[in-house]
Amino acid sequence: MPDNKSSLELLRGYNFYELYWIMTTKIFGRYGQGSLRAEAEIAKMLMISLYYTDGTIRDDDSSASFYQFGKKKLFIVLNEMARTKGEENPSCRATGHDRHVKKFSTFFNPYEKFDDVFTRILCQNAEDWILWSFNEIVGELQQCLRAKKDTAKSNFAISVLGDLFDNHPQYKGIVMALVKKWQWDRIRTTGSKHNWQVKQI
Repeated sequence: MPDNKSSLELLRGYNFYELYWIMTTKIFGRYGQGSLRAEAEIAKMLMISLYYTDGTIRDDDSSASFYQFGKKKLFIVLNEMARTKGEENPSCRATGHDRHVKKFSTFFNPYEKFDDVFTRILCQNAEDWILWSFNEIVGELQQCLRAKKDTAKSNFAISVLGDLFDNHPQYKGIVMALVKKWQWDRIRTTGSKHNWQVKQI
C-alpha cells in the first residue's frame, strides 16, 4: 500500500469486514493490538480522501485528529514528508517520543519530576542532528542490549557503550543504568580493548 489512492483500491474488491479481517490477520497480525491498527488504517484511508481532497496530507497539525493518531505519529509522518520533498537538508519537526526515548531522556532531566514533559520538550528543541537520529539510535541500541549473550547484536551494543565509557567516563552512571550486570562487567574489564569480534549486523 504505497499511497492512499492505492490503499483505497482495496475497498473495490473487499467490503469493510473482509478488509478488516485481512488487515487484522495478514498485515498487522504479528504486531500487538492488530485490531486497533486495522481500524486506524481503514479510518486513515477514508479520512485522508475526505479531508484532503487532493490526497496529500498537509504540513501542519491537522492530521493529529485522526483515530489512533497522536503527536508521536504526527511527528514521524511530518519528518518522512520533509525527507521526500527533495530538500537538501530538511529540518526535523520533532523526535517521536517512544518509551525508550523517554527512558533515555530521564538521564538528562535536571528536574526531579516532569519526565514526560521534559522528554517532549527535548524531542522538539534539541539540535537537528540529534532529533533526526534520537529515536532510531536509542531504540536500536536497547534492542541490541536485549539480544542473547555473545550474539552479534549483543557484542555490538557492548562495544558501542564500551567506547562511550572509555571516551566519556562521566557517563558511567548512564551506561550502568542501560546494561545488565554481566554486560557492565565486560565493559569495565575490557574497555575499548574488546577481546571479541564485532560482526556486521
